[in-house]
Amino acid sequence: MAISFSEAALLKYFNRNHNFNKTAVLGRQRSHSSKRPNGILNKPSDFDFEKYHDLLLTDIFKASLIDVYDIR
Repeated sequence: MAISFSEAALLKYFNRNHNFNKTAVLGRQRSHSSKRPNGILNKPSDFDFEKYHDLLLTDIFKASLIDVYDIR
């Protein structure tokens, strides 16, 4: 799975009325390689969220605790 433009837009919408301080995710979500999510998240097009979603959740949605549930 990846967090792309549509998922980023949905997260931003829910963030208006929901606190993402403590967040749980199913599987370690990758950040989509496209720079399109940067536009909806008000980041410069060259901003890199790196390989996984962690920076997206901590920087944009101010999550201080991220629990990841995944099977390895």
